[in-house]
Amino acid sequence: MLPQTLSFNTLTPETLAPTEQSLQQIVRRVLSTGRITTAERIWFHRIILSDLTLAPETLTQVRLLFDRLQMGLIKVLD
Repeated sequence: MLPQTLSFNTLTPETLAPTEQSLQQIVRRVLSTGRITTAERIWFHRIILSDLTLAPETLTQVRLLFDRLQMGLIKVLD
């Protein structure tokens, strides 16, 4: 049996719940490097639009990431 992989079509609170630590690590990396992949950007949009409850500090970091994206301070890589 193949291992279950996380795809953008299967993002639910259940599949995202154990990834908050990974989310924080990715946010820190993106903010420090100023670069994000298209897939990561879509993943963050899905997280924000999901019913997932994030810790306040994680939500603040994700909002900061989106603010910097809108200001053009983060480059989206293909």
